[in-house]
Amino acid sequence: MSKKLPPSIFACDSSLQLEVQQDDPCKPVTSEDACDKLSDCTWCKSAAVPSACYNLTMSKKLPPSIFACDSSLQLEVQQDDPCKPVTSEDACDKLSDCTWCKSAAVPSACYNLTMSKKLPPSIFACDSSLSTKKAPDNFMLMFETDVGEQGSSFTINVTRAWAPLGVDHLVQLVQDNFFNGAAFFRVVPGFVVQFGIAGTPAENLKWQTPILDDPVVASNTKGTITYATAGKDTRTTQLFINYQDNSSLDKQGFAPFGQVVKGMDVVTGVFNPTPGNSGGVDQSEYESQGNEWIKRKYPSINFITKVTMVEL
Repeated sequence: MSKKLPPSIFACDSSLQLEVQQDDPCKPVTSEDACDKLSDCTWCKSAAVPSACYNLTMSKKLPPSIFACDSSLQLEVQQDDPCKPVTSEDACDKLSDCTWCKSAAVPSACYNLTMSKKLPPSIFACDSSLSTKKAPDNFMLMFETDVGEQGSSFTINVTRAWAPLGVDHLVQLVQDNFFNGAAFFRVVPGFVVQFGIAGTPAENLKWQTPILDDPVVASNTKGTITYATAGKDTRTTQLFINYQDNSSLDKQGFAPFGQVVKGMDVVTGVFNPTPGNSGGVDQSEYESQGNEWIKRKYPSINFITKVTMVEL
């Protein structure tokens, strides 16, 4: 199990490196005044965990709902949070609504479960996130969309045995409402339609840690759904549905995990925001600026409005 934990968060052997700069000049600083005097550092306040001095790169990865790296920002925190005063992991684990979150970059602390889900997994490792509970062997996902004048939906039959790691990760994304409000940002006629960038930048930061690959069991035939990748073990949140028999993708490591069983006409009817450009919209811009940017840039683009999981 330890080998499956992301080394950017966990160090299970002295030879592993944590995602933190060892010569970070900001980390040792313990006062706001001293931090403000360093050009590459910023003081980030939090009502949920100890305030600290961060380098600018790290501070941008902190969720603004918890951290305020400027005095004008408002923090989202429950003033009567029973988890906040707890200072030890053992005491935190005894509270049903709390979880202990560890980090190599900032002080570990006790968070309420709602707050812990907003912490970026690239920085924090919370006890509640280490659950090995697997997804159901077989279930349906209904995608409601704004395709067509009245809106319409399509349904995918998901088979865990086809790609267990991918399906377990998919369920977590659905439970976090990751795909609700996500745009169909790439359409390649006769090939694929792609989605899986959240409409809010904070959600994209939260789910940037990749998962390991699954062996290819099923084939990329028409109507199958698969994770997009950028190479070995790089799957995160982006998915595509095959418009045709793309079984040539099998040998490239693309492992399907489900099949469209209803509404394929909706899938093929998704608006193409970049005709003539098979790369789709600028993904970096969409990830960082969200739906406000993409709606302004591509006013006719289609969106997923809601995803519902139905167990069989």
